[in-house]
This record gives sequence, structure tokens and C-alpha cells, in this order.
Amino acid sequence: MNEITHADFSKEKQLAGAFMGRPIKNSAGKLTDLSLFWQNPQFKNVPELPFLSPNVLPVHLEGIGLGLPALFWQKLQSDGSVIWDLTVERSRFEMQVVAMQEYYLLTLQRIITEAACERQHNTVLHKTFFEYADVGIVFMDTNALIKEVNPALEKMTGYRADELVNTVTGAALRVSEIHQRQMNELLPFIKNKNLTGEAIILAYLQENGILKRENTLLRKDGTHLPVLSTTTKAYNEAGKCLGYINFSVDISELKQTQSRLDRTNQRLKLATQAGHIGMWEYNILTDEYYWDEETYKIHGVLPETKTTGDFFLSLVHPEDKDYLLSNYTKQDGPDFNLEPIRIQSPDGRLRYIKCIGRKLYDAQKNLTGVIGVVSDVTESYLAQLSLSESEKRYRFLVNNLKEVIFQTDLHGNLTYLNPSWKQLTGFEIEDTLGTDCMEFIHPEDRQQNSKRLSELVNEQTSEVHHEIRHLTKGGTYRWIEMFACLTFDEDNQPNGSIGTLYDISGRKQMEESLADSEKRFKAIFNSTFQFMALTDSNGNVLEMNDTVVESRGIIRHEAIGKPFWEVAPTEKYITPQQVLKGYFQEAAIEKSIRNEIEILDKNEQPMVIDFSIKPLRNEGGKVNLLLIEGRNITDRKRAQNALLESEQRFRDIAENVDEIFWSRAANSTTFLYVNPAYERITGKTCQSLYDDPGSFLEVVAEEDRAGLLALFSHEISDNYAINFRVKVRDGTFHWFAARVFVIRDAQGKVIRRVGVAGDISLQKERELLLTQSLEKEKELNLFKSQFVSHVSHEFRTPLAIVQSSIELLKHYFFNTNDHNAPSKYASKINHHFSIIDNKIRFFNELLTDMLTLQQIEIGKISFQPQATDLVVFVIDFLNEFFGERPDKRRVEFRMEGLPRTVSIDEKLMTRVLINLISNAFKFSKTDPELRLLFRDKEVKIEIIDHGIGIPAEDIPRLFSTFFRAGNVGKINGTGLGLQISKQLVELHSGCITVNSRQNEGTTMTIIMPLTPIKL
Repeated sequence: MNEITHADFSKEKQLAGAFMGRPIKNSAGKLTDLSLFWQNPQFKNVPELPFLSPNVLPVHLEGIGLGLPALFWQKLQSDGSVIWDLTVERSRFEMQVVAMQEYYLLTLQRIITEAACERQHNTVLHKTFFEYADVGIVFMDTNALIKEVNPALEKMTGYRADELVNTVTGAALRVSEIHQRQMNELLPFIKNKNLTGEAIILAYLQENGILKRENTLLRKDGTHLPVLSTTTKAYNEAGKCLGYINFSVDISELKQTQSRLDRTNQRLKLATQAGHIGMWEYNILTDEYYWDEETYKIHGVLPETKTTGDFFLSLVHPEDKDYLLSNYTKQDGPDFNLEPIRIQSPDGRLRYIKCIGRKLYDAQKNLTGVIGVVSDVTESYLAQLSLSESEKRYRFLVNNLKEVIFQTDLHGNLTYLNPSWKQLTGFEIEDTLGTDCMEFIHPEDRQQNSKRLSELVNEQTSEVHHEIRHLTKGGTYRWIEMFACLTFDEDNQPNGSIGTLYDISGRKQMEESLADSEKRFKAIFNSTFQFMALTDSNGNVLEMNDTVVESRGIIRHEAIGKPFWEVAPTEKYITPQQVLKGYFQEAAIEKSIRNEIEILDKNEQPMVIDFSIKPLRNEGGKVNLLLIEGRNITDRKRAQNALLESEQRFRDIAENVDEIFWSRAANSTTFLYVNPAYERITGKTCQSLYDDPGSFLEVVAEEDRAGLLALFSHEISDNYAINFRVKVRDGTFHWFAARVFVIRDAQGKVIRRVGVAGDISLQKERELLLTQSLEKEKELNLFKSQFVSHVSHEFRTPLAIVQSSIELLKHYFFNTNDHNAPSKYASKINHHFSIIDNKIRFFNELLTDMLTLQQIEIGKISFQPQATDLVVFVIDFLNEFFGERPDKRRVEFRMEGLPRTVSIDEKLMTRVLINLISNAFKFSKTDPELRLLFRDKEVKIEIIDHGIGIPAEDIPRLFSTFFRAGNVGKINGTGLGLQISKQLVELHSGCITVNSRQNEGTTMTIIMPLTPIKL
């Protein structure tokens, strides 16, 4: 129904939208429509009127059968407002349009009927429950796919809704193994037993409509949450099944409470069993007792026995029945605590039991039953009966003990002391009680004592037993052995400690004396360089000193108790272990053993040991211990063997060499030894020298005898040498060189004089030839020097003439106005002049290098080093010689370290640097680099280029005269520059090195000392 109405307030309305529009008028100025341009963003488009939105005209509503008549626009234009009732399907709307100056406001209000109100009310209730209930709610479609979850379920699982909705099925929120077990439990309740997985649950819901059980949710973090789960079908108004709704109630606290209750019951049961306490109930109305297992055991009755009131009374001792019955009726209050009563068990044993109970009353305060606990107190009750006599005996014993008996409270204050206290400390008992026991303990022992007593009070230990120093009235301290344990009250709570103090001062003195003695013994035992060990009579190790342990790499505690011959692996013994075992067996029958044995040390090196076993007897004269001693004599044995080997080698050498060798006493002319070479060379016997030491002069040239006698003088204290002539076997004289060596002992005293004389005739001849050759070489070098100087002079003169002639020709050809050379030949002529210039310059350089090299070789080059600031020298040198090059290249200069003065000859060093840097420019196309590196004791000069480099096979010959690398091609050079540079650097006590890679570059390094050069 579409009609113009007045505002109807009888119906409940709800604002559904608000719009602003501009008027649309025809040519006659009449309003025909509105152009909507704004919508209130708080309201979505009205779903029943989908065409109503900005940029849409209201007349478009005709498209859905809601046309607005001309009367609507006439009334709006005349009255300025109009209300229009719209009905779309089941929804009713009230549209109100109001003129606002040049615009119109259009509002829509939904008219809510009673049924709609009820549905809306239910919707609000459902939404409120869905949003705010503590119950987790999941809506799933018919395939169990999750379509919606409420906030409570998000909180329970830790998942956001968007992580679950349209993503997973309900099974994703279940613990897989539990979920599978529960599905298997549902199989008996569905028709199709062949179903698996989610199909089982869906089938169960289809057949039964609802599924309610305990379940377990799987949270996002992997933890589990117990819930009470209810799943049911969800229908629409038409009764169609839309899916399934699951409600999950968190029962984790309930489960925890049940678990705690179960644990409490278990603990109660364990407590009653551990404490041997029985629980019982008595029903007065039925006259029956309920006893637990422990109660049957306490009464000595079989568990299957039926217990009534009369049965129980039959067990009670006749003298205790009246006491028992009277307390049920006479004792005030519901609780009772009986004194122990006697029970005569069916097995004939007499027991004392203690009952504690509570009476139960109904609403009319009538006694209906009793509950309680019972315990067997036979031992404690009998002990209590004998306590009086025992206490008398105890007091007598305590008062007459030599030890001090004490008691303290939990704070350590003394509460009881027996009479021995005064005898031990001198303090009065009355004055001491109430005092902190720590006041009597030596300050150095208080921390330890306090810690031990604290552990006792906190029940970390059951007793304390240690030694402390205790104060006496005289101010001295006595060593005390203290023992203490906790005391407990009736509730088994600690209330103090009890213990004893025993004077051990005498024993301590003995122990200290024994410890000092043992310490001294240990120090001697372990510090001696000898191997020492102690075994029993069977050879089992009781102790061994550090020398044994360290030298053999033995672990002491593993060796103790083993047979001595097995303390190391078999491969560690060179002397067989069975041999060692035999030594011990002989020593056990009172035979002393001493032998040399061989073993391996910890580094697998052999050792020779002077080994002995000494039997030790007990008071009865029987061997009970074996003392093992060993001395490492490896070095001595090696020295002995080496001496023998050395002596043998000496004899082998001395008796076979061609030199005469002799040995004489320090202060005597007597020969101790002369080798056979004396006989072979002179033809005289060695015995002749032993008989007459001076007979050796007979074979010495008469002119040389005086010098040779000095060789044998006793006054010579240092090594001495002389050359002399000897008449050999064939009658000719040969030159011999003799030397005498003085042998001294450790104190520097001369003990022997040893001499050796060898034939040097051939050497003498060679020396003569060498002298003659050197003289000839000097003459040749002088001639060569004179020749080079003459040639240089003779060559330089014509070269100078040629050079000046070339300069004149250039002048006449190119610098005068009357030259006749055609211009087309001018460049060619100039080119040939340049070639002649270059060759003249090259020849001059060659002559200069040859002269320089010759001067170096004959030692006539001037070398005048002076302390020089090397940095300033290098900078000035670069500016002077390489500052302005035609190709615009320059030398890059770098410096490292602290600059210092260096002793150099600036003229010679300039020559070296010119050679090296010129080569760097010559054999590269980039800027070379000069690095000056100052180190602690030296300075380095590096000239670096990135040119053609030097082939590796040419580097060893690089500094040879006239040598040039194989890859230089047509690049000019004399092959002398590096040789000259090397020798000039060596004059500075330096050296020059080369590091080069072909096609990568070359680094020439000059290294010179920073110390002044000695001329």
C-alpha cells in the first residue's frame, strides 16, 4: 500500500536511512523529482530498497513497483513536507521528505509489527547470548565446516574467528587421538558400521538429534582444554536443517577439583596406612560397624568378619568395657578421646588401642552413630608404663657420664646441662642455662657449627657430628667432639636439640703430632728423586711416591691395590713382568733384591732403573711389607755407553786418519797416546816417543825446532798453533800444521793437552799458486781499468764532435733563413737527427755505466755517507728529476712510520733511484709509486709500477752484467743499471730485492739499516 499518511506513533519505528537531495523541476517550475547526493554513513543501504542510494532518483523506485504519484510532488512543493507509506514484501517503511532551504531531507523509518518485534527481540537475545555467554558456540554447516564462532570459543581455543570460519571442520578443534577414540565409541549406536571419521558423528546426530559428552579442545598453542560438549541440529523457520550447533562449557576447574579430591583421598588413604591408623563408623540403628582394612588389622580380625556392637565388645578387655561404654554416654560434646583400652585379639594377642571419635545426631538430637579413628598404641603405652623406671636409670646415667649432655631450644639457647659441664668447662651450670651455645665456640668454628645446626633444625639432616673448639672458664679452648639430634614435641614438631660433648683434646694432640710426622714423611717420600713404593708381602701396592706416578704416567688411585708389576700396561715393561713378579716372591721369603730393570716412561721412552726390594718385618719377625726403591740411572747408563762408543769411535778415527794425534799430561812431557799415523809418516815407532818424549825433534827441520818446543811448553794455557817442516819416511821435508788444545776440568784446571798435526804441503803449494794468480789478476784489472778509461776518453771525444756537428746542422737547417732544404724533407731530416741524438745519448750512458762499474770493482768509487733526512731527500729528488715529464706522468709518493735520519751518500743514492724510477716509467704506461716505509731497525724504499713485469725465469739473472729481460723488446737499455744499483745499495750495507709478475707489474725494494754505516 502506497499512500500519504500522517506520522503514526502507534507502531514501533526504527530509523533505517537518511538522505539529502537537490530538487528537479520541469520547464514550468514544478517539482518532479529529487537528485540524492548524500547518505548518512551510519546507515547501510536499505536491503529492501536497493535502488535508494546517492546519485539515484526516487522515481527509479518504479523499477520495483513503487512509483511516486504526481500528488506526492505537488504536496511536497506546496506544504514543504510529506510522509509516504511504502510496503516492500513483508517490510513496511515510512518515508518523510522535508524541504530545507534549497535542499530536501529524506528519511526512512522501518515500521516494526508485533511479530517483527518479537523476532527482533529474540534476535537480540540470541545475539546477546552468542556474544557474551561464557559458553563456546560453533555453528557448522551440514558438512561440519565451521561457519561462525562466538568470542567465548575464540578465548577458549586461542584462534581468531577468521582462522576457523570457512577454513576447517569441527574436528580441527579436537585432540586427534581422543577424538578418534570417541568416534569409535559411537559406532555401536549408528546403523552404518562402516563409516569413518566425521561421518560417524554426522550419522549419530542424524539418527539421535543430539550428542552430549565430555570432550577435549585442542588450543592453538597445542595445550588441551577439557569441556562439556553438546552438539545438536539447527533448523530454520521452515523446519529445514541448516547445520549443527556445538556448545562447549569449560570444565577445567571442575576437573582440577575432582583431581585434587582424588589426590586428597589417596593421600588420606596413604596417611592412614603409613601412620597405621584405622577409620571406623558405627550405626546405632543397625548395630553395625564399618571398618577399613587398617582397623581390621589393628584388631587382629580377618577383613571378611562381620562386625557388630556385641562383637566389638567381645574383643574389649573385661576391665575396660565399663570405661568404654560410659564414655559414649557421659562425655560432654560430640567428640571424645579415650584413654588406651585393651583388646584381646582372636589370635590371643593383647593389644592397647586408642580411639578418637565423634558422635552423630539427627535433627531431633538423637544419637544415631559414631565415627572415629583407631591406632595400635601397644608399644608406646607399654613404653610409657616403663618410662618412670627408665627415667630414673637415665638420670643416674646422665649425671655420672664423663661426656657432657646438653639440650637447647630451637634458637640454640642451652636448657639442660649435666654435671660434667662444670668439670669440662669450669662454668657453673646455673649461670650457663639460657645462654646461646655459640658463645662458647671458637670464632673460627662458629660459622661451620651454625650451618650444621641450621641444617639440623630445618630437618635437612637427622644428626650433627663434628669437631669444634670449646671455650673454658680459664679462657683457653679445648677440642670437643659434638653430637646432636633434634627433639620433638607431642605433635612431632621440632622443639630443640639434644646431644653430647666429648673432650678429645688429648686425641687431637696425638693426631696433630701424627699428622706432622706423616706430613714430614710424605714430604720426604714424595720429594725424593728416587722411585719409592710400599707393598704388602704379596706385592700389592699400598703407597707410591710422586716420582713413580709422574714418571710413568700412572693414576695413583687406580694403582693402589694392584700387584706392583701390573700398575702399568704390559707394553710399558721392557723387563718382563714375570721377572718382576719373581723378584717379589723372592723378597717375600726374606731375600733382599737389587737388579737393573728396563721400563718405558710416560712418553714411551726407555728407562734403566737401579731396582731394589727390601723386606720389612712385623713385631713377630714375619715379613709383612716390602719397600721398593728405584733410581733412574738411564742418563748414567747412556753416558757410560756413549763414553764407550765415543772411545771406540775415537780410536777408529785416530788410528785411521792421516794426521798425527797425541795426548799428553798437563804438567809433564810424557806422551799418554800417539796414533799410528806418526809411524806411517816419520818411519819411527810410537814406542820411541813413549820412551823418549823429546825424540820427535829428530824429524823436525832444525830451523823450526825452537817454535815447536814452545808448542809443548807447560806454560801454554790456551789453544796454540804453529806450522813447521817434518822429514817424512822418504827423506823429503813436508809442511805440517800443528795445534794444541787445553782440556780443563769442571773447576777450570788444566788436566790434559791434546795435539794434532796434519800435512799441509799441498795447501802451501796452492797458496803459492793463488798468490801468483792474484798478482796476475791485479795486473789484468789495472790494465782493464786503464783500457776502459782510455777507451771512454777516446770515444767521448769523437762523440762530442758528432753531437756538436749535429747541433750545427740542426741550426743551419731549421733555425736560419737561408737554408735550402726542401720542406718535404725537413721532417725526415729531423727524424734522423733524433735517431743520431738517441744513439749518442745511449752510447754516453753505456760508457758512464761501464766506468762506474769499473770503479766499484776496483774499489775506487767515492762513498761519503752522511746523516740525511730521507723524506726531504726523496721529495727534492722527485721534484728535480721527475717533476716535469713531457708525457705529464708523475711519481706518486707515500710514507709510513715515524721519519728518521738515514746514513746515505746522496750522490750514489740519487744514481740508484734514477735507474729504478726510470725503469718504472720505461716499462709501464701508468704513474709509478714510491713508498717510504720506516720500521724499528730499517727503512724500505719501494718503487712500484704496473707495467709489463718480468718473466719468472729471468728474475734470478736480473742483476747480472749486460742482462736484459726477455720481454723488453725494443725498449732502450744497457743492461748495467740494476747491477750498478745493487752494488751501490750494498755499499750502504743494504740490499735490493725484486717482486714481479709478468703483465701485472714490478716492485723493486731497497732495504737499508737505520744505524750509521761503518766505513
